[in-house]
Amino acid sequence: MIAALSLCFAPSANAQQARNAVNGKMTKNLALENQEKYIEAYLEWQKLLETLRPLAPNGQETYFTCYFYYARTCYMMAIHDSRIKNRQKFVDAAAQMILKLEYAKNKDGWEIAGPMFQELLDKKDSNQLKKSYEAQKERRLKGTSFNEPPGLSRRMERRR
Repeated sequence: MIAALSLCFAPSANAQQARNAVNGKMTKNLALENQEKYIEAYLEWQKLLETLRPLAPNGQETYFTCYFYYARTCYMMAIHDSRIKNRQKFVDAAAQMILKLEYAKNKDGWEIAGPMFQELLDKKDSNQLKKSYEAQKERRLKGTSFNEPPGLSRRMERRR
């Protein structure tokens, strides 16, 4: 698969075939989302990102668009899939994915996917995601860890 996809970003006759393969996988994943098969879509986005990651410098637009869909599906899975038991864990993971990209040293990904994330966060049905995003962002701006649960730094302060 990687060999075929590596052609996706190389100027050749096979490049169009590889682009079509990636577009086909993206279409399949979006169809899974539309069918509300969020866990399946989430796993497929993850596989596609792993395949595209080595090629990202040449295909940033595709990679970061898939990254957006991966994070969005993580949130949709948390909210809508009854098989998810710890929903907040996945809401927080989706928010963390957004922040990871927003605060990355290289801003190329945020320039591509940032507007899509802002639009997602502005939607009325994204309240839980926005709340987690804002809480994690506030902790980050205060200098605490992404993965640190709320209140942990205060507990640590009391121990000193």
